Amino acid sequence: MLQEKKGCDVMAQWTNINVNKNKIAMENERSVLIKMPEGSLYKGYSFWHIKKLIRDGRTLGDISIGFNEGFLFRLKKYGKGKYNKLDVLHEVVIDASELIQVFKQIDTKVVRGDI
Repeated sequence: MLQEKKGCDVMAQWTNINVNKNKIAMENERSVLIKMPEGSLYKGYSFWHIKKLIRDGRTLGDISIGFNEGFLFRLKKYGKGKYNKLDVLHEVVIDASELIQVFKQIDTKVVRGDI
């Protein structure tokens, strides 16, 4: 599974963060690979997110990534070479609040209220 949930809370609070479309590294029919910000602790890492939870952002150049407080994000650092670009070199799991903090370091207006 791309994201894991800590629990199934029906009344979970949903959050959207807006990121620039240039953070999309790759996409397939069901999910999108999103790069972490360059100026963060997780530079070089990326994570897959379900396409159903991605919408147009607040400007033409943004996308809005939806998730709830129970989501866990599996950040992966892939190889950069010709032969190892699909190999996972390192993996880190962070929760939703840490993901918000990482993107807030880059843009303080990144979080858009509840949905």
